[in-house]
This record gives sequence, C-alpha cells and structure tokens, in this order.
Amino acid sequence: MFPDLAEQLRAREQQGLRRFRQVVESPQASHITIDGHDYLAFSSNDYLGLANHPDLIQSACVGAKQYGVGRVHRI
Repeated sequence: MFPDLAEQLRAREQQGLRRFRQVVESPQASHITIDGHDYLAFSSNDYLGLANHPDLIQSACVGAKQYGVGRVHRI
C-alpha cells in the first residue's frame, strides 16, 4: 500500500528520529509502572485522584448498565 513507508521508517530509526511510545502498565495514579519500573507521574490529568476511586468506578458501572456505553446522535 505504501511501498516506501518501511524504508522511510528504517531511515528515521537509523537517524535516531523514530519515536516509540511508552506503555503504562499500571492504572493511572500518582505512581505508574513502565517497563517494570515505578515512576512518579507528573503528566496525568487525574489531579484529583478520582480515576481509580471505588465509588466513581461503581457509579460508572451503574450508569453503563442503566444507559449503555454508546453515543446517541440526534438527527
């Protein structure tokens, strides 16, 4: 489909320009795990610490069961 894409990626990698994304292995929190190492997370938007709060998770589950999880668009 893109004949020279693989070559372009290879060239970027050889030049040290290819970006690799890090995968967070733990839930979003003030401390996260990446590649088996623990880090203090400064880039999270969970500044209130609600991402893993049990009451919020329970409420989201109740809402999903009652209303579903898809989006409805009005026409």
